[in-house]
Amino acid sequence: MANGFEGFLDQLANTLADRIAAAMGGGARGARTGSGGGKPDGRRNSRMKGRKLDMTCRYPNCKNRSKGPRFSFMCEKHLGKKAK
Repeated sequence: MANGFEGFLDQLANTLADRIAAAMGGGARGARTGSGGGKPDGRRNSRMKGRKLDMTCRYPNCKNRSKGPRFSFMCEKHLGKKAK
């Protein structure tokens, strides 16, 4: 009886996997599509592509380049000051 039940579970798992792959638009089951979606080579379609980010320092009247979001968009000169 256990052999029949295991066969049933295997068939159920295969059917579910096929239906999920079909619903997600996937081709063959088990095929890898890269790193988490997007194009097959791993690149993703980005809305930010080609957009130039404002990387200037957020301190008033400062035109220096900031160190980025990790440092609250402050330049090295104003990083230690409380400008928030």
